[in-house]
Amino acid sequence: MLAVFAGLCAIGLPPGVPSTAGIASGLYNLLLGGGVALTFVASGAGLGLLIADRCRGWLAAGPGVAVAMGCAIQLWLAHLLGWSGIWRAGPTVALASSLGLLVPGWVALGWHVFRAVGRRERAPATHPLWIIAAPAVAVMMAAAMSPPGLFWSSEFGGFDSLSYHLPLAVEWAAQGRVQPVEHNVYSFLPSYVEAAFAQLHVALGGAVPGSTDVGQLGGSTGLFALEGTGVLTCQVLSVIYAVMAAMATAAAARGLLQRFGGERISDSAREFGAAAAGAAVLCPPWTAVVGSLAYNESAVMMCFAAAIWVASAGTAAPLRRGLLCGILVGIACGCKPTALFLLGPTVGLALASSIPRGSWLRLGAGVVAGGVVGFAPPLLRNALFCGNPVFPAATGIFGLAHWTAEQAKVFADHHVEHAPLIDRLGMLFGTVQGGDGQPRGILHTQFVAIWPLALVCTVLLLRWPPLRRPAITLAAGIVLAMLWWLFGSHCQSRFLVPLLPACGIIIGCGIASLAWRRTAPDDASPSETGIWSVPPVVRLTALIALAMIGMSGVRTVTLFMTQGMTTFADGQRLPLPNRMLVSGVTGLTGEDQRPGITRAVRAGEIVIGESDPVTDAMSVAEYINLVVPVDHGVYLLGDATPLYMPARLASGKLLYHVTWDRSPLGEAIGKDPDSPEAWTRQLQQQGVRWVSLNVAELSRYLADSAYDKRVTPERVKAWLEVWGIPRHSDAGQRILYELRPVPKARNEASAAPASRSDGR
Repeated sequence: MLAVFAGLCAIGLPPGVPSTAGIASGLYNLLLGGGVALTFVASGAGLGLLIADRCRGWLAAGPGVAVAMGCAIQLWLAHLLGWSGIWRAGPTVALASSLGLLVPGWVALGWHVFRAVGRRERAPATHPLWIIAAPAVAVMMAAAMSPPGLFWSSEFGGFDSLSYHLPLAVEWAAQGRVQPVEHNVYSFLPSYVEAAFAQLHVALGGAVPGSTDVGQLGGSTGLFALEGTGVLTCQVLSVIYAVMAAMATAAAARGLLQRFGGERISDSAREFGAAAAGAAVLCPPWTAVVGSLAYNESAVMMCFAAAIWVASAGTAAPLRRGLLCGILVGIACGCKPTALFLLGPTVGLALASSIPRGSWLRLGAGVVAGGVVGFAPPLLRNALFCGNPVFPAATGIFGLAHWTAEQAKVFADHHVEHAPLIDRLGMLFGTVQGGDGQPRGILHTQFVAIWPLALVCTVLLLRWPPLRRPAITLAAGIVLAMLWWLFGSHCQSRFLVPLLPACGIIIGCGIASLAWRRTAPDDASPSETGIWSVPPVVRLTALIALAMIGMSGVRTVTLFMTQGMTTFADGQRLPLPNRMLVSGVTGLTGEDQRPGITRAVRAGEIVIGESDPVTDAMSVAEYINLVVPVDHGVYLLGDATPLYMPARLASGKLLYHVTWDRSPLGEAIGKDPDSPEAWTRQLQQQGVRWVSLNVAELSRYLADSAYDKRVTPERVKAWLEVWGIPRHSDAGQRILYELRPVPKARNEASAAPASRSDGR
C-alpha cells in the first residue's frame, strides 16, 4: 500500500517539479499529519479497549469494534470540552485541557499493550483478501496529503471543508467555546467531528481568548502550525475513521456469520466474508472522496458499523444492548444529524429482530436513554443559545432564532427535493442525472457496482435459510433509509454513503455463504470446502463478486488521476491532482513568503495598490494575509470559504457569511436602498476597510435563489466603482477593493468611539 501511495504522490505534479519531490512531500506530510492523527486516535482506542475490557462479561467486543466505539466516545467528549467554555480561561488552561482529555486514553492503551506483551498475546491475523482495498486506502492517504480545495470535483474541491468543517474550529477556539455563530448556520449543527478539529487546533497552539499577537501569529499556529500539519491531520483523521468503519463492518459480518450460520458455514468462510465486507466499504470512490476530506461521513459509518455489531452480533442483555446502540446512534447523529434517518431504521430493526418481544420494553428504554446521552448535548446547546434545539430545522415549531421567515423558507426549499415522485425514483435508480451529468442515486459512478452487488447478495441470502433473517433486517433498514432519501432530503448521492457498512455486511455474508459451506452431514465430522473445491459455477460467481469490489478500488485510483484539472497559458487542460502537494497549505496562505514580504513592506519596496512582480503573482487570500495591515477588517463578498485567511479569522477581522445567512451588504441596502454612501458607512462601522469580491460565486448563488436578492452583481459593481479602489486581483476571479473613507453621519460624529488599531 505504501508503494501505491508513493506512486500516486509522484504523478500529477506541476511542470518542473520532479517526482522525487512529490514522493518526499507525501511521506513528510504523512509522517507529520499522520503521526498527529494517530496520536489523537490512540486516545480513543485506549478508551474503547478499556471499556471493552471492563465490560467483558456482556460486551465481548473485538478490537475493531472496541476501537470504533472508543473513538466515537472521544468525539462526544471533544464536543463537551469545547462547549464547556474552559478555553476562555486562557491559553495555558486551554492547552492543558485539550491535551489532558487525551491522557486517560493514552494511559489505557499503554496498559493494554503492556498487558498483551506480558501475556504474549498475538495481534489478530489479517486476511489476505484485504489486499484488494489497498489501492483505495492509498488514494485516500494521497489525497489527504494535499490541502483542501483541490480534491474532489464532485465536492467542488471540498467546499464544505473550506466553508465550515475547518474554519469553525478556528472561530470556536478564538471565541473560547464551541457554540453557534450567526453568520454560519452550519455552526448550529451538532458538530462532534468539528469539535474534535477545534480540540486539535487548541492542542497545537491555536489562538484562544487571551492569546497575544493573534493577528500576527494566527496563520502559523493551531491547525496551520508546522506548515499546515493540523489541516492535513483533520483529513487523515477522516481516513482513519473510514478504515475503522471497514474493520467494524468486517467484525459485524463475522459476528452475523457465526451467530446465524453456525456449523453450516466454516471458519474460513467467516474470515473471507468479513474481509470482503470491509473491502466493500473501502473500495468505492465515494468512500475515498468523503474519507480524504475533513468531512463527517467517515465517523458516521464508523458508529453505524459498531452499532450493527452490537445490535446483531453482541451478546449483551436487552437493556445494555439498547443503551449502547442508542449511544452509538446518538453520537452518529452528533456527527451528522441525517444519521437518525439513515442509521436508525437498520439498527432498530436489527435490535428488534435479535431480541425476544418480551424484552422490547427494556430494549426501548435502553435505546432512549442511550440516545439522550449521545445526542442531547448539542440540542441543549442550541436551545440555550437560540431557543430552537434543532435549528435550522423545525423553525415553524421551535422558532426562527435570528432568521427571517423568508430565510427559513429558502433553506428548507433547498434541502428537500420537490420533483415529482417518479422523477425522484429516477434519481435514486439512475435514470435522472444531476448537474454533473452523473446519476444522483445508487448508480452514481462513484459507487461503481456496489449497490447492484448488494442486491444480488441479498437475493443469495434470502435463498439460504440460516442468514435469511439478518438479510431481511438489513435490506429493510436500507429501504427505509432510501424512503427518507426520497421524501426528506434533496436527493444527493453522497447522502447514501453512510449506508455502505450495511451494504458491506450483506456483500460479505453473501460471498461467504456462496464460496464456503460445511457440506458434511450432521452426523459426520464436519469438513470444509474452499472456494477452489466448490462447483465451477459457484466459484465463478464468487470470484466475479470479488472482482466487482476490486473494480471499485481501481475506479478510485483512476478518479484520483483525473482531479485538479488545470488550464495552461496555451489553453491546454491537464489534470494535476498533486499540484499543491509540494507547496502545501502555506502555498495557499502565503505563510512561506511572510518573512520576505514583511521586510519588503517595511522597507517600502512593496506598496499597497502598486504593481509588483511578487504581489502580482499572489492570490487575493495571500495578498490579504501578507500585505493588507493586520488591523484592517476584510469583507468577503460572494465568497464563503475563509479557511485560508486564518489569522484574520481568529482575530475577528474577517467578515463573511454562508449563503443562507444575512448579508451585511444586503442589510445595509435594505436600510437605505438608494444611498451607496450609507452602505459604505455601515460596513465601515462594522470594521470593514477592504472588500474581496467574487462575482462568479455571487452570480451562482443568486441563480440558485440562495442569496440575498438585494445584492446583485450590477449593484455591487456600481457601488464599488464609486466607493472602492481596486488594489489586487487573481486572474479576475476575485478582486480586492479598498473602501474610500466616508464621513460619519452628523448624529454619529460626536458619539462614535475611537477605532482600535491593535489588531484585536
